[in-house]
Amino acid sequence: MCIFCSKKFPLEYQLIKEFDDWYFVADINPMRDFHCLLVSKNHYSWFEEINNINTLKNFWNILKICILAIKNSNKNIINISILSLNLWEKSKHLHFHLIPIFCNDSIKSINDISIDWSWIHFLWNHEIIQDSYKIYIENIFWTLSDDILKDIENKLKEKIIQNVKILKNNINYE
Repeated sequence: MCIFCSKKFPLEYQLIKEFDDWYFVADINPMRDFHCLLVSKNHYSWFEEINNINTLKNFWNILKICILAIKNSNKNIINISILSLNLWEKSKHLHFHLIPIFCNDSIKSINDISIDWSWIHFLWNHEIIQDSYKIYIENIFWTLSDDILKDIENKLKEKIIQNVKILKNNINYE
C-alpha cells in the first residue's frame, strides 16, 4: 500500500496547504527544521503519467510558493534542496522533498566527469538513516528504549506542529 494514497495521509498536524492537485506538508521524519514535501494527490510515478495539463502547469507555481514559504521561515535558510526519491517500494508516488540549506551548512561536492551522473552534493556532516537511530537506542538502552523513543517521537511531533504554524504564516499564494 502506498503511504501517500493511504486515508491517513496527510496527517492533520503535518498539512501546511492543500492545493488542487498537490499537498504541501511537513515531513514527519524530517532531516532538519522545515523539511517539507510536495506530494501529488493522485498516484503517479512520474510526470509523464499525468494527463491533466493544469496539474503540470500549476506544479511550478506551487513549487515556487512552497520554496518561498520555507525560505521565509528562518532567516538562516539560504536555499532549498529539491529531491525526488520515488524509488522506495512504499512511496513510488510522485513527491518532492524540499530540504532547507542553512547558511552555516558545510556543503561538499564531488565532481567526477567519468561518471554519468557527474556530481553529488553532500549537504551535512552526518547522515542518519531514518531507522538507524532507533536501532541504536534500542541496542544501548534495551528496556528503557521504548520510553526514550516515545519521548523523541513526542518532541518531534511538537516541533513539526510548531514549524507547520510558521510555514502556514509564510505561505503567500495570491
